[in-house]
Amino acid sequence: MTATAILGWAVYTSTQKALDQQLNSRISAEADDLLTLYQREGINGLSDEIMRQEARPDLNRVGFILTDSHGKRIAGSFPATTPKPGWSIVLFDDEDEGDQKDQARAYTQVLSDGSRLAIVADLESAEAIGETLLLQFLIAFGAMLVIGTGGGFLLTLLLRRRLDGINQAASAIIGGDLSKRMPVDGSGGEFDQLSHTLNKMLDRIATLMENLRQVSGDIAHDLRSPLNRLRQRLEGGLSEDLDPAGRKQAIEGAIGQADDLLAIFAALLGISEIEAGQIKSTFKPLRLDRIVDDICEAYQPAAQDAGFSLSCEIDSDCTISGDRHLLGQMLTNLLDNCLRHSMQGSQIFVQLLNKDNRVELIVSDDGPGIPEGRRAEMLRRFARMEASRTTSGNGLGLSLVKAIADAHGARLSLSDNQPGLKVTIDFKSSRAPIRTISHA
Repeated sequence: MTATAILGWAVYTSTQKALDQQLNSRISAEADDLLTLYQREGINGLSDEIMRQEARPDLNRVGFILTDSHGKRIAGSFPATTPKPGWSIVLFDDEDEGDQKDQARAYTQVLSDGSRLAIVADLESAEAIGETLLLQFLIAFGAMLVIGTGGGFLLTLLLRRRLDGINQAASAIIGGDLSKRMPVDGSGGEFDQLSHTLNKMLDRIATLMENLRQVSGDIAHDLRSPLNRLRQRLEGGLSEDLDPAGRKQAIEGAIGQADDLLAIFAALLGISEIEAGQIKSTFKPLRLDRIVDDICEAYQPAAQDAGFSLSCEIDSDCTISGDRHLLGQMLTNLLDNCLRHSMQGSQIFVQLLNKDNRVELIVSDDGPGIPEGRRAEMLRRFARMEASRTTSGNGLGLSLVKAIADAHGARLSLSDNQPGLKVTIDFKSSRAPIRTISHA
């Protein structure tokens, strides 16, 4: 508002100045014309010209005062005494306003014969324009003040209402209600965008909290039995009836179980580090087709010895940004799951496809598979099918694969291979396959 007032005052003063300059220019131009006429036709010609101009019905004309050397008026009807030579302000009686004095601007020139010529312009029109401009500005400023005050009040109410909603939701979340979310009115404005962002953050926090609760419960449940068995082995090793060979066997068994427990904690730590996102600082462009090719070639003998058929189809030039060790561990886990949970004679098929700026890694088998209703559950830590609890493993393989895929911005999905399970991991990449490498 202060800036508007300063701007309005500047416009008003500059307009007044422009009007004054225009009035001075009119007076000067009229004086030049009359002086030229005086030099050509003398005082009589000048007097006749003044009378002709005053006879014209021109409301915007200037007034004249022509007096002789003794101050006697020769021509001109402007109701004022002859002003001093040069520029001056004169007062005159306005017939329309009674006794009130008005102001006029005058320019007086002493002629060669001693007479004086004064050209006078009433300031009323310029003052009227200035007053009108000032009135319009005051009206506009008042309207702006009313609208600005009202708009500010309404905006304050709106902001307070939105902020109260956010504060209430935040207070509920602080109080332990993690299901509470920031209010969204669907307007698509800045507050809605902020609420959407905060809600996404809260969804992520809720997911992490749920994972933490699930992991805590799973650790307590799944590690209880191994710890009990470890304790029993150690107690058995303390038995006085054991000979040295039996005691050594008990100690070696306990060490093996301790190693299994350490492997579980190492896997959990690895998943946590990957999910923390710090591993992304090591990412760089690499050829995923070469990694898959090396791992498939390394697994071929082991798969054949175990009675499995491993086939690989790999498109070349599959360049993505990632960590070589993690990507290798991801494929290794998938192949280990296939070998561990499928029957002998099963077929395992690995595909790496480069298409439409995407790279798809597909690992499928014709084993027992996973029912559709339990596929999302199998991506959680320590999740295992009932038939798999008699086999080796800790239920962390697929959860580690998912963590690695998420860290690389890839989408992991489980589907039916009819029969068996198909695991698809979709990466961002360059396009255009060059050649195909096959291992059968």
